[in-house]
Amino acid sequence: MWGITNCNESIALKLSFHYQLFPAMVAIYYHDNLDTPENFTEDHDSGVPVPEERLSEIGVFYRYIDNMEDLEKIAKERDYKNRDQIALNLDTFKGDQKAFDAKMAQFYKEHYHEDEEIRYILDGEGFFDVRDPEDRWIRAKLNKGDLLILPAGIYHRFTLSKRLQYVKAMRLFKDEPKWEAINRDEGRNTEARLEYSKSVASAA
Repeated sequence: MWGITNCNESIALKLSFHYQLFPAMVAIYYHDNLDTPENFTEDHDSGVPVPEERLSEIGVFYRYIDNMEDLEKIAKERDYKNRDQIALNLDTFKGDQKAFDAKMAQFYKEHYHEDEEIRYILDGEGFFDVRDPEDRWIRAKLNKGDLLILPAGIYHRFTLSKRLQYVKAMRLFKDEPKWEAINRDEGRNTEARLEYSKSVASAA
């Protein structure tokens, strides 16, 4: 996702640095499923929060990190050798509202990747939605300092928030990413999807 420029694990890492788990600024909750093509950038908070343990169970890694030194430690631990940055807003498309709206609709289409998706938020905010094994959407509202790692094979989607319509993020990866989004409506179960489904089932 966010492949617009050229540039699975759920185990807890035993790292020697200090970080915060789920600080007050982050919001993670079940989606209210009341989204439409006109309002999907709104919060859609059902009022039911999702605990840290649940994200770990489905292979999603979250940390709040307020300095680059700690981010570098995670990158080294997880063998993320490459990175780039991306800013996403209307200006990215030179003010072309139609192109911007089309890209937002593309990002919001349910899909998975055959590689991990790693995003560290540098500025702005946005929503990542991930599917749990019961096929419910879990929404994470990410802001500056939030690091989210999605395992290969998990169904997810992304949107900017209605409030800011802007995010700047660092993308980290082990090798050159494929950037291929495999949409759910295609019905393709690649090895990455099958392995993810198996890992979630075995952890249930």
